[in-house]
Amino acid sequence: MHACFDTINIMVILCENCVFYAPNLTIYYFFVYDFRMKNILQKTTKKFLAIGLAACMLGGTALGYVFARNDYMNKQMLLSQAKLYDSLRLNMSGITTAEYGSTFDVHTLVAEHTGDLKIDGQIDASAIGSYPIKLILSGKESKFGLTNSKTFTTSVNVVDTKPAEITLAASSVDIKAGSSYDLFSNIVSVIDPIDGSLTASTENGKGNYTVAVDGDISKAGTYTATVTATDKNGNVSTASYTINVIRAYVSSGPVDTSGNYQTIYSYLTGTLGLSKAAACGVLANMWQESKFNPTAGSSYYGLCQWGGGRYTNLVNYCANNGLDYTTVEGQLAFLTHELTGAYNSTFVGLQNVADSAEGAAEAATIFVTRYEGASHTAGRAEKAYAYYLEG
Repeated sequence: MHACFDTINIMVILCENCVFYAPNLTIYYFFVYDFRMKNILQKTTKKFLAIGLAACMLGGTALGYVFARNDYMNKQMLLSQAKLYDSLRLNMSGITTAEYGSTFDVHTLVAEHTGDLKIDGQIDASAIGSYPIKLILSGKESKFGLTNSKTFTTSVNVVDTKPAEITLAASSVDIKAGSSYDLFSNIVSVIDPIDGSLTASTENGKGNYTVAVDGDISKAGTYTATVTATDKNGNVSTASYTINVIRAYVSSGPVDTSGNYQTIYSYLTGTLGLSKAAACGVLANMWQESKFNPTAGSSYYGLCQWGGGRYTNLVNYCANNGLDYTTVEGQLAFLTHELTGAYNSTFVGLQNVADSAEGAAEAATIFVTRYEGASHTAGRAEKAYAYYLEG
């Protein structure tokens, strides 16, 4: 509002029905009013500005103090937490493995520590493998009541270092050449300390044990039998014993290869297809009965001393087949007839003997007991043994 000193007429409306007309006075009034209000406003504004400025300065100072105080406290708390973290220490015991089947306490992994210890992770000692373990240290500082923790990791390997234990009945065994022998018979037990007994088998495999020998134990000599055991986790253990194979028979000395010996031997190994050992077993019996003479004897006759009904069968067989029963050829044909007929078990036995001196002795025993039925059997096995070695 501006001051104006021109004379003007002012109509002042006092109320809705009253109008006051005052010339000149209005100019002065409004001028005075405007000037006073201006001064008051200026002073008031200055006061408020001063007060506001002071308040701002005071508030800013207070706020700055609060911020500084909070920053200081935060730094102190962080420092206190850092000190607490650094104070959490753990020394490992150095244990990194657990034995298969054992009872393992995870606390044995730690030698010493500060703070509270918590261990996360389980170890199954019934199964080999690697097991991860987490070790957590925690603590609380006293100044601010703050907590902190530190985590360590490790692992434990469950290992099986104990193979199966093999127990033998003897460190060596003696057997006769040509005899049957069960290699497992000298084994008392094969036991894993955790899983118990293993199973006898002819093939290597986990949970099994086998026996192998380094030669032919049907023949005289010294051999090594090795027992190999493999537990369920693949550990292998071995044990061995000696097998002394002793000659079952002693050679009877020089043998008689004169007369019909070669003819009979060639027939037995050729026409009948017998092995040398089997043929020697038959020859030893013929030599004992007739010395290879087809006409030896009377009531018992020929190469094998056939008697009674069998003598009659010899004669009839040869007659029916155009053969002379008094000859080697006729009697060998009759022998074949019986071996492939009524005495086939003798023939099968001869076919199955080992082709060795011991096998020859066994063949002699088979022939005398199954075919000859002789009451005097002594010396025949020894003679067959000699024929095999010297004939």
